[in-house]
Amino acid sequence: AYAADDGVYFDVSSFKDYGRLSGQKLDQILHMVRHEMSSSKRNPEDFALWKFSNQDEEGWNYPWGRGRPGWHIEDTAITEEFLGDTYDIHGGGSDLVFPHHEGEIAIMRTLSGKSKLARYWMHAGMLNLAEKKMAKSTGNIIKLRDASDQYGGNVLRLFFLGASYRSEQVFDESSVHAAGRNLEKIQAIYDRLKDKASFGGASVDVPSYRDKVVQAIDRDFDFRSGILVLLDFVTAINTVFHDLSANASDECLNFLKEVDS
Repeated sequence: AYAADDGVYFDVSSFKDYGRLSGQKLDQILHMVRHEMSSSKRNPEDFALWKFSNQDEEGWNYPWGRGRPGWHIEDTAITEEFLGDTYDIHGGGSDLVFPHHEGEIAIMRTLSGKSKLARYWMHAGMLNLAEKKMAKSTGNIIKLRDASDQYGGNVLRLFFLGASYRSEQVFDESSVHAAGRNLEKIQAIYDRLKDKASFGGASVDVPSYRDKVVQAIDRDFDFRSGILVLLDFVTAINTVFHDLSANASDECLNFLKEVDS
């Protein structure tokens, strides 16, 4: 760290792994800096640990001058206080990988001397509305309560599970209604199985479908593939529904209950 005219900065050239999380090198990110360039900064990509402020601006008095903490060090201070200098999972939006999370890593690893800040990083893709990122700051939002009232909670759950958490997802009428139709298919076969009164000798390979669903979810929470397997399961039941045995019907019904639990 070093003092500049307008604050205290972290010299990213002193941290060899800066950019590793986002898969970048220092010479590749010079044009991607978030902050304003200060003439007294050593490198344009250096970020503020402490920004000086005037008396009429928000700030606190500290030995290095009145000011406020920089963006990255705010979160680092909170996580160190409550989670320590290394913890299991750090999450956030995909738009925070660089520079925010890179900054957090640089600060905490420099302080701790350890090789990791978080053992696992999970970054969620953006939710888009009208071809733009849904954001409160721009007013481009639909409140969850309003969406739930309009479409129903279970429909929304299936809609959100229909995309990888790492990918961008577009919130529009057609996509939500498609999730609603899939939910109706699952609910319909559940109701039919529950009310089934006559039986034959046919069966469905429930363990195989269960294994495929579990494998999909274990594969980085791939619920989208799990839902597709579940819809195939519904089709398989419908194909032999009238000939299903009593035991097979119970097994199918119990699996659907398990999925819903």
